[in-house]
Amino acid sequence: MKVKDFLPYFGFVFSSDTMLRIGDGDSNGLHDSEGNEVLMTSRKGEYIYTQQLFEDEKYEDLEMENWLIDFLLHDDHLRFTTYINKIEPEDVIVELRYLYDNYVENGGDALDWLNGMIVDVGTLITNYNIGIRHIIQYNIMEWYETALKYDKYFKDNYVDPEQFNTPAEIKSFKDIFDPKYHDYIFRLLDIIRESNPPILNSEFKFIESNGNITFLGLFLRRLKEEGIIKIKLTTEHSLKVSRLFGFYNKSIFSQNKSQLFVDNQTVINRRIKSILMSI
Repeated sequence: MKVKDFLPYFGFVFSSDTMLRIGDGDSNGLHDSEGNEVLMTSRKGEYIYTQQLFEDEKYEDLEMENWLIDFLLHDDHLRFTTYINKIEPEDVIVELRYLYDNYVENGGDALDWLNGMIVDVGTLITNYNIGIRHIIQYNIMEWYETALKYDKYFKDNYVDPEQFNTPAEIKSFKDIFDPKYHDYIFRLLDIIRESNPPILNSEFKFIESNGNITFLGLFLRRLKEEGIIKIKLTTEHSLKVSRLFGFYNKSIFSQNKSQLFVDNQTVINRRIKSILMSI
């Protein structure tokens, strides 16, 4: 399996800061910043963070050995359980549903994901706080029964694939926005160009020093909710979309939390509504 074809169950590995070395050499047991042992192998003596494996184009055609695939899946799972145990119980199912849908929309098999979660929650009980474990079990079993019946995830969540007729090449903002809003693209992007702090510069390129990638992803997903953006905002399209903003990132749509976005959310929602009302 090549790096570009790797599909994690949860997507947290795309932003992982676990250290890793790729290539020939003996494996070594080292430790990350939290004291967890991590497996490494060598590539010209150069270490990288796991997220760089997915962000740097030079690795996308790298054939991964089984140990590396297992390592990435383990890292992804560890970060998922750490995250899901920290959020409020009432938000757990919303977040879990997003991760499930994202996996399926990127080509993953719904039953594989659900089977894995059933085993995980049912046997590795110490991975989940008691306050959320039963909530997860109940909902996962409901989703599993539905997936068995329809051989896919929820029928009531089905979306006509024609709605997501994504062009093979995304070369401009018009390729991701619905034609109805083509005359308003830069007014909409001005919302985060003029935010505090600004996320885009005067050329509508991402300002890495002032903002964060998650903020941009959440803003675009907010436009998607309003029907302004016409393509799926999943890992499948993140590289193409991120390039429009002057960078290259596979995880732009894989994270759900950004305090910077929360701080600006009221203003963002008000300005989006104002532009829509003017159309």
